[in-house]
Amino acid sequence: MENVIFNTGETSEELKKKYNPDGSELRRAQLRMLDILKYISTICDENNLRYWLSSGTLLGAYRHKGFIPWDDDLDIEMPREDYLKLRDILLKEKNDNFVLQDYTTDSNYYFAYAKIRDLHSYCVPQGELEKLWKYHGIWIDIFILENYDVCWQKFAFYTYTYGRRFICSSNNLLLKLIAKIRFAINYYLIFPLLRPLALKFSSHDQLNNTLGTEYPLPRQLKYIYPLKKMAFEDCEFNVPNDVEGILENHFVFDYRKLPPIELRGGHEMRIKFSL
Repeated sequence: MENVIFNTGETSEELKKKYNPDGSELRRAQLRMLDILKYISTICDENNLRYWLSSGTLLGAYRHKGFIPWDDDLDIEMPREDYLKLRDILLKEKNDNFVLQDYTTDSNYYFAYAKIRDLHSYCVPQGELEKLWKYHGIWIDIFILENYDVCWQKFAFYTYTYGRRFICSSNNLLLKLIAKIRFAINYYLIFPLLRPLALKFSSHDQLNNTLGTEYPLPRQLKYIYPLKKMAFEDCEFNVPNDVEGILENHFVFDYRKLPPIELRGGHEMRIKFSL
């Protein structure tokens, strides 16, 4: 890989040596995430399912041709209809290395987006909610998108996400029960009723996170399709057609430049590897 000189005067080789040298815990975690991505990408390509790199992962592909050196997560996005097909495939085709984590596979997982977890590692839980989860391996996030305006996502945030926060912050059994009931009402009643309205009364020129997800951030369709391939580490994966358009919309800073050292960092995970 070319040794690039960035705006700070640092080179890509210097960044790797400082943040994620070969054999370091962070680099081992990144490579495990890369294995998960390759697994999901292969399934998607074989079944004509749409996905693409997103957020900091897309920035890493654009700026570093791989992970941002200090980054410790990996994000992809998918339209909801493609995700549901992917979920069916993953549930039917059991894998000894990776597992899907959403509400259908982990009854204590209350996020609207999904994760694919590695089964041969363990990330020490950060917070009370994570301790309840069934799976704790290294993961990649799948953000599920729908073709409605952002106002519908914001509305669903207030009916759904606050309920989950009761579980995060409370040891009171009654509050936990209320939160579970609130989640179930949203998941099985409110969202199925709200979704057709959102899809009907929207401009259909953007994608937004599925109902119940935080992070309101419209993705303009004109920037996304048709998808194309971009190098990421030792492989190529799907990215939006106009990567710069997406990145300019996503980040308030100049994404082409490295941030100051004090703004670099990840989730400070503690990881145990069994393989």
